[in-house]
Amino acid sequence: MATFPPPLNFKAVDEPDVYRAVYDFIETFGLPAMADASKTGRIFRGWSNRMSLPHDNEYAVMSIISHFRRGTNVETFDASQAAIDEDGVLTTSELILCDVQIDFCSDPHTGRDFARRRAQSIETVARSSFGPQFFAQYDMGCLYATDAQDLSFIGDAKQYVSRWMTTVRLSFWTAVSAELPWFDAVNLKRLENVDAHHKP
Repeated sequence: MATFPPPLNFKAVDEPDVYRAVYDFIETFGLPAMADASKTGRIFRGWSNRMSLPHDNEYAVMSIISHFRRGTNVETFDASQAAIDEDGVLTTSELILCDVQIDFCSDPHTGRDFARRRAQSIETVARSSFGPQFFAQYDMGCLYATDAQDLSFIGDAKQYVSRWMTTVRLSFWTAVSAELPWFDAVNLKRLENVDAHHKP
């Protein structure tokens, strides 16, 4: 009985940068635009330490809240490197569905309802053809966004802060590859007909 060595040299295949893509999405479609969002730091990654928020409460927070597979793995084998190192590359890929919660905050006393309007703008674009077109440049799919919800709260200054939230569902492929020995020809010493040589 022939035995084959296991795959060697496992490595992760680069996957899309979810936070980078969502940051750019907020900066582009979180309308009305936050003043100098890219310069003054008004878009934050959730669950981070040692951050100071803008004094005027005009900001957004993005947080990955779920990450799960869709379907079974897809395996592909590439033998193009075999002539060099005698091993091909087997890649096993998994389709991921990723939910990113986006919270928009603003001061309610301005009367302009910026947090609600920005969340609504993100939800509208994510459910249109613009959403998938935008995320395609990051090798990601944009499936939809949830309805905007009001989650307003009382801040450190004991004043109301307007907070509206929507969740964008994205999809992308993640993968792991490994070198795998292979062959494309077999040297048979004997070929038997089961019915003729091994009668019941």
